[in-house]
Amino acid sequence: MNVKKISFFLLLSFILIFTGFSEVPDWMKNARIVGGVISYDMGENEVKAKIDEYAKQGVSVLLIWTESSDTHNFTQNDKRFLKEVSTYIHDKYDDMKVLVYIAPLEEQSFDVDMDEDGKVDPGKKSIYTEHPEWLQIGIDGRPAVFYGDIAFWIEPTSEDAWLCPDDPEIRKIWYDKIVKLAKTGIDGVWWDVPFFIHYFGDNWNGNWTCHCNDCQNSFKKYTGSSIPDKEDWENPLWRKFIDWRFASMANFIKECKKRAKRINPNFVIINETWDPNNVFSPQAGFSPYYMRITKSNDGIAHEFGAQGPKYYHYYSWLLDTVEGIIYRGVDLDRASWILSYSHTKEHTLTRCASVLFSGSNFYEVGYPEMAGTVDPRLRSRIFSWIKDNEKFYYEKNIHPYTNVAVFYSFPSLKYYGLVSDSNPYELLGIGMLLLTNHIPYQIITDEMLTKLKNYKLLFLPSVFSIADSEIKSIKNFVKEGGTLVVSGEPPFFDEKGIKRKNFPFKEICGSLPDSPSEIKENIYGNGKCIITSYEYGIVFFDASAPTSPEDEINLNEKKNTELFFRKIMNKTGFDNFVKIIKGDGIILNTLKSENNFIIRVNNLKGLQEGTFTPIPQDEVSLNIELPKGTNPVSAEQTELLEKTKPLSFELNGRTVNIKFSIKRHKLIIIKTSNEKKVNPVR
Repeated sequence: MNVKKISFFLLLSFILIFTGFSEVPDWMKNARIVGGVISYDMGENEVKAKIDEYAKQGVSVLLIWTESSDTHNFTQNDKRFLKEVSTYIHDKYDDMKVLVYIAPLEEQSFDVDMDEDGKVDPGKKSIYTEHPEWLQIGIDGRPAVFYGDIAFWIEPTSEDAWLCPDDPEIRKIWYDKIVKLAKTGIDGVWWDVPFFIHYFGDNWNGNWTCHCNDCQNSFKKYTGSSIPDKEDWENPLWRKFIDWRFASMANFIKECKKRAKRINPNFVIINETWDPNNVFSPQAGFSPYYMRITKSNDGIAHEFGAQGPKYYHYYSWLLDTVEGIIYRGVDLDRASWILSYSHTKEHTLTRCASVLFSGSNFYEVGYPEMAGTVDPRLRSRIFSWIKDNEKFYYEKNIHPYTNVAVFYSFPSLKYYGLVSDSNPYELLGIGMLLLTNHIPYQIITDEMLTKLKNYKLLFLPSVFSIADSEIKSIKNFVKEGGTLVVSGEPPFFDEKGIKRKNFPFKEICGSLPDSPSEIKENIYGNGKCIITSYEYGIVFFDASAPTSPEDEINLNEKKNTELFFRKIMNKTGFDNFVKIIKGDGIILNTLKSENNFIIRVNNLKGLQEGTFTPIPQDEVSLNIELPKGTNPVSAEQTELLEKTKPLSFELNGRTVNIKFSIKRHKLIIIKTSNEKKVNPVR
């Protein structure tokens, strides 16, 4: 290689490392993840034997803990242990990666409150007693330090301190530690709880950290003003505080990423976050969407469970599936790892079916810890099956095939306090309604609003904050023949939370409804707008009680909401290209690749509290209208954990009729011969 070529590749590497534009590696997209039960105090042969055991189980990403995973320290034990593990894995297994768990902003000091009186015992040292300046400070002036059995992962005699990402000493400590971690040869870190702590326990709620001196100085540089001393969403400075918190957290993580990639350009940072599709995201100052668009990390592990595993029922599983679809929509070209805990073998299988439905990556683990398994033999069978069929879940050329889009509005989530803290649940409820009515849909973000010609129907679920450019794209969509469905809070605010004087969709939607029960219809160009102020998604969500074991399902409210939704769908004139002829509790997801039409089907029939196995169905029948110019050649079916079998079908014009049995999750692949490029159905 000549000098010019060497210089070019060095320059390219420099750009990739320092701008964060490196492509997400394939191993992240195909990941089969577990928490490894190995530690620095085990013998070398024992560690190697455990790694070999994980390899036999089909594990491709092994998450491990070190002596100082939960502290700011980095010990010689860490260095030795991680080098041994990473060297052994990389030398022996081409398809296994190793990540280390870290939690830079939450740190326990163990055994410092032995009498459990809520303070450090005399003569003992803790993070708070030694470094009070490190802690996040609430809006009420209190430091974020806690004692006692406040959460299941905190020891009763521990102190739990939440550290500030803007403290210069904390930043330096973690910049140095991330470099040391990268030098050990590991493939990356699993960074947990990257949060400003907003609520915790019974006596720490609405505290909007951080208000320490370092954050005050940082915010002053960001805005020229001090942080507001009270929550006030109509105050532009408060909204800038919300913006600043997202930026501050992302910048801390991005700088760690940059420094690690100087050592190893392939080093990745995965952030774990809890349920980012509600008000928790702005409260914590962390968003998967924001992290992706700013290229501040390499991916997200979404920790989610509608409720404790044994309380799961039909609508809990339905919500899990909707969350997975949102993760995949928001993560876009990145992988979506889902950490969610299983209770029994049967629960594990239904959990796996839910994760696979959306094309996300399964983390196999038993409740409630991050390490361990429900059953190692079952894990092996699941991971083997996923590996054999991964091309139908994770390949780059697979895309959703649907003409229905639901808009994910980050500003509407970020500035939720301008209207209602229940607002984000409209997105979840509408997704649940679409799935129960067998309507495949895609979550789209603002980047995709310029490509709306691929869709027939666009839902705006309480999207109250939106940019002028996005309004223009939506108007063009309706004018050219699309149908817009607006529900709940209308978009009176721009993307900065500034209220508009006039309703920006008046031209396409007409006047606003006079009452929540009213559904207004307006023709605009070649399309139409359906608008209601009724937040039927939220009502359906609440009525189906997917997250509340204390609440009973409100059957009457749920039925009324379903009728309201169908009334809206009738007004749209929407004709679904998928029709279930026979089958109860069936949900499906349709996708396409160059020569395959892919249908992922889940069976939720009979799922209720304490019952994790769906009722098998022997003869599900559905009709699917294939894209124009697509000729079905053959079909096959693969039930979860079973082998692929041929599947017969009947063809009537472009409509294919398929009959099949299903236990829990099934892949149906229609192999096609395309006369021309396949576009989403219109």
